[in-house]
Amino acid sequence: MKRLLIIVLAVIMLIGCSAPRTAITVEEFIAKAEAAGYTVENRMTEETEKAGFVKEAYVAYKNSYEIPFAVASTLEGAKEVSTKIIDLYKEMNNTYKKSGAATASTEVTRGNYAYYYLTADGKYTVFSALMTHT
Repeated sequence: MKRLLIIVLAVIMLIGCSAPRTAITVEEFIAKAEAAGYTVENRMTEETEKAGFVKEAYVAYKNSYEIPFAVASTLEGAKEVSTKIIDLYKEMNNTYKKSGAATASTEVTRGNYAYYYLTADGKYTVFSALMTHT
């Protein structure tokens, strides 16, 4: 019975992990960040606007932590940017490894959600993307 329960819980967890996630709005991001003591700044630049694939960009910061938040113009644009950022983290991981630093990384893509964790040289970095179309 105990073994069956563990198997059922594992299946439920796997199903739950791959279920589509719902994106938060810019307003929700700002409210949650400010409630947690972060300062939020608009990071849209002229170059970003001209590129055309980002509609809105913000960063929340507190102490040495930064949390960027962006809304892509299209689903394809979101996927492209997500892939480029994950590739950048992989390159960072390789650079740290070549320098002899201990590293650990995890990359996961499930449904409409992707993330990449990188721990290297005592620093922890996370990138996550939720790709939805509104």
